[in-house]
Amino acid sequence: GFAALVEQPFTRAFAALSAEAFVTDVLENRLGISHAVTGFDFHFGKDRQGGPAFLMAAGERHGFGVTLVDAFRDKGAEVVSSSRIRALLSEGEVAEAAGLLGYRFTVESEVIGGQQ
Repeated sequence: GFAALVEQPFTRAFAALSAEAFVTDVLENRLGISHAVTGFDFHFGKDRQGGPAFLMAAGERHGFGVTLVDAFRDKGAEVVSSSRIRALLSEGEVAEAAGLLGYRFTVESEVIGGQQ
């Protein structure tokens, strides 16, 4: 589980950080991370400068580990991504989006015997 959660407002100044500045200022100095876990296609920093290879190299330079998580695929072998989920939701395909997220609507109740 997680011991803490950090909420970072996405301001113009934050969006302007280079990938290296993000690693140094945020991950190392502000958060003091020992390990980062990220998706295989994650990009960060101004103009998406940093990617998985950059983060792994930065981890070696700054002394933190990096684990890359492979793509999760549905039964049809299509990648389940946040972009795909957002597209389904915008098209009104709530049930399909929920299925990809691994949560299906359920109702729990206690069955009580009635007249028989």
